Amino acid sequence: MFKQIIERFLPLLLLAIVQPGIFAQNSWQPLDGPFGGVVYSLEADNSHWYAGTGGGLYHSDDQGAHWQRSDWTPADLTVNSIEINPGEILIGAVAPSFDPLGLSDVSNLLYRSTDGGDSWQISLVNTYFLAYNRHKICRSGNVLLAWSGEQLLRSTNDGQEWTITDPGFTANYLQSNGPIALANNQGYGGAYSSDGGSWTELNGPFLIPVFRFGLGNGNTILASGPNFPLYRSTDLGQNWQEIGNPFGNNYFHHIERLDDGRLVAFFGQTGWDPTVYLSTDDGLSWTPFSVNPASVLFDFDAEGTTLGAGCGIGFFTNAGSAGNLAPSNTGLNNADIKALAAGDDWLWAGDGRGLWRSADGGDNWSFTNNDGQLSPTVQLLRRNDTLCALTQFSFLYSTDQGAQWTAPFDGGPPGPFIPYPAKRMALKGNQVLVGADAVFLSDNFGESWTAFNSSFDFEGISGVAFAGDQLFALAEENDERGIVRSTDGGSNWALVYPLEGAGRMEHFDGRLFAFTQAGMVYSDDLGDSWSVPLGLPDYSQEFNLPYTVKALVAQDTLLYAALDYLGIYKSTDGGDSWQQFCGPPPNLRFSELAAADEMLYAASPYGGIWKYPTGTSGTSQPAPQQWFTLRPNPAVREICVEWPAEIRHGNVQIAIFNPEGRPIATKILGLAARSCCFSLDGWPDGAYRVSVRAGGQAWGDIFLKMSP
Repeated sequence: MFKQIIERFLPLLLLAIVQPGIFAQNSWQPLDGPFGGVVYSLEADNSHWYAGTGGGLYHSDDQGAHWQRSDWTPADLTVNSIEINPGEILIGAVAPSFDPLGLSDVSNLLYRSTDGGDSWQISLVNTYFLAYNRHKICRSGNVLLAWSGEQLLRSTNDGQEWTITDPGFTANYLQSNGPIALANNQGYGGAYSSDGGSWTELNGPFLIPVFRFGLGNGNTILASGPNFPLYRSTDLGQNWQEIGNPFGNNYFHHIERLDDGRLVAFFGQTGWDPTVYLSTDDGLSWTPFSVNPASVLFDFDAEGTTLGAGCGIGFFTNAGSAGNLAPSNTGLNNADIKALAAGDDWLWAGDGRGLWRSADGGDNWSFTNNDGQLSPTVQLLRRNDTLCALTQFSFLYSTDQGAQWTAPFDGGPPGPFIPYPAKRMALKGNQVLVGADAVFLSDNFGESWTAFNSSFDFEGISGVAFAGDQLFALAEENDERGIVRSTDGGSNWALVYPLEGAGRMEHFDGRLFAFTQAGMVYSDDLGDSWSVPLGLPDYSQEFNLPYTVKALVAQDTLLYAALDYLGIYKSTDGGDSWQQFCGPPPNLRFSELAAADEMLYAASPYGGIWKYPTGTSGTSQPAPQQWFTLRPNPAVREICVEWPAEIRHGNVQIAIFNPEGRPIATKILGLAARSCCFSLDGWPDGAYRVSVRAGGQAWGDIFLKMSP
């Protein structure tokens, strides 16, 4: 029996030896840019700054000039609440929305660190921290408070135990300056407390909702709401003074105190197009001192006389002066890249702001938005020496590597696709095909457009493709969802394959691919018949969710596909079959791909851009040194995973995949564990893969299961 098993699975064993990239995940290199992305929360501690983003926690040791990501953070963790106290960092985190392997050890959590962020402990589970609002946690003395949903939680032993406390009303805002002030999310008042247990209600002439309370110097409290004057109290809310409408009949979002006593505030419920205001008399009068260049300002903090602002496009600072806020994002490369293209030494990336380009493979970047026409860039394609860009509203092209851009359509701003934001395009000679809420076709490289709908009443076209003389579209919402085809230039459409959900279409070397959350299919006969490729993992039975292919790119005769959370898969036979090429960097996922000059580029949502040298064979990277062992191997009744005591922080996460590539067992173990075993009862004979993540790294190995 053992001999039969060895003979049957020897090719798989040899494949793992000669192609270590299949089971290895340590070869990705991050590019230093583009910089920016969404910064939801900020907190300063002396010269150290902490930024909560949609891609985890970043920290800076030089007042925001340079940033590093805390690599412990799980994938897609949104950090939107930060509180810094002496010897302590607290963050409120929103968990990933989708974790197909079940390896995530977070949901909605409060984390606490006492060593500057090197290691973290979960202090509170299933806490609700509203995105974009950091003021959900605070400390006053030895009391730790966290706002969770409709409950206020209180801890007196550094978060080890929590009790529910009732301030007498529903609150949505916590801020500490000795006494703790809360604002009622229903309006009409708030309260303060010195211990978090008993609360004193704020008095005041508030006959309309109060959306924000802010703390000034000493016992000063400021209050504002929509379309009513700003109020000021110097005795913890017992008496109030009306001081007019300095914020233009709006209300301030947040107030910070500089060390010299000045107050800084920005107005607006969500901070859209905010103006930052400065007060030198503890809130009596306010002067606008900076129009922030960000489209949205989420949070800011002060350290000394330095003000830092967390924006929709990164981190801004006034560098210790009262001048305008300027970007300072070096290393904070958590931009949400929506488009990626590569060629020769050039690399282009598009995000919500516009277009970034690099002439040295991603080491240095410059930015352009063509007077706003490239904002946001959602797709980039090359047609010979012409670079084409699709925004939500328009089609543009550049003949000088992206320095200058032409928008050929002159039928009126902002573009031909309004009111239907464009999602995807395809090129064929001078023809441009665009998917929005209808299908748009141009026969003269974007100068004029024809919009096509059909009896299906399209409500969303997420992918388009040219194949032969036919047009294809991926209709995500219509009467019959799936792949639709037109054989008459777009006038009439017919459903040729049902495939639910938003996705993309690509056409490589005569083969048409379509992929959504429901999987991938391909056609060699212009859509008459469709096939499902082999080798891509399918989790539909275990999790009721199949794999999700996010992007597909060709490099010479190879195809690479980015699978949500699962890394990169490669095909050497044009897409008939696939095998795992490499995983993503620890705790990241990929959503965009580009390939050029034996280099694979991948963009991660809020994780920046990474590169992987593929070499001529696509397997040039050595396998990492193995960190764990499997015993016994081959195995009969159980398999045990063992590892040394070398992990600094985080959990050990283990997953076992069956011979078909499906995860069949997962475990998460703490720091004290050194091994774990899995029963093999009922498992069929075959080769199984083990994936282990620990301390920000990942390893893989295989074992053979044989019958007794």
